[in-house]
Amino acid sequence: MPVQPGRPAVLRPRRHWGVREEASAARLTDALELPIRFILTEGQAADISQAIPLMAGIATSALLADKGYDANPLLAWLKERQIQAVIPRYEKRASHFKGMLAFAAVLLWLH
Repeated sequence: MPVQPGRPAVLRPRRHWGVREEASAARLTDALELPIRFILTEGQAADISQAIPLMAGIATSALLADKGYDANPLLAWLKERQIQAVIPRYEKRASHFKGMLAFAAVLLWLH
């Protein structure tokens, strides 16, 4: 399914239905928020779990998403298909890497 030329695909945060969030919908829209595809999931399912299934078969040059979609498997999948990812970096992810680097340096210093 193509997205109109010049418009990126957009992964939107899920919507919840029910008092206890028993169901939600991961959704893909175009830049004007016109729906392209959605998948119903359990209320506790992470948004990122449906990103690749939502994007499968979509012809677009860019994907806009929030930082919840900053994950290596999705970024690699987009890169393979030459789709530009416009996703803010998840700050905790970067700090975990810096923390592990510092931890590794201390271990090397101790040995």
